[in-house]
Amino acid sequence: MCKQCYREEISNFDSQLDFNDFYDEFKIKISTGILTFKKTFAGDFLPPKIEIFGIGVGSKIIHDYDEYECTECMQKWKLSIPENAWRGFFLKSENYY
Repeated sequence: MCKQCYREEISNFDSQLDFNDFYDEFKIKISTGILTFKKTFAGDFLPPKIEIFGIGVGSKIIHDYDEYECTECMQKWKLSIPENAWRGFFLKSENYY
């Protein structure tokens, strides 16, 4: 992380207003070339940890996210946009699953 990109991660956005504030700054970093888009990941379910009577228990959903990279420090970030009850996140790539 560097002073050009972000100093801290956001494990979830507390409100849509919080996300909007974050996203306004984020768009500026994209438009000025501080962050560059790398790839999109469509969400999926991880296989269940165990099955009981044919029902998977302990499966985990991986939500959609986009990956970005800082052009200064090369840190990769994952952004998941909040939608309905899903609160989204903005995390360093190595800290997401």
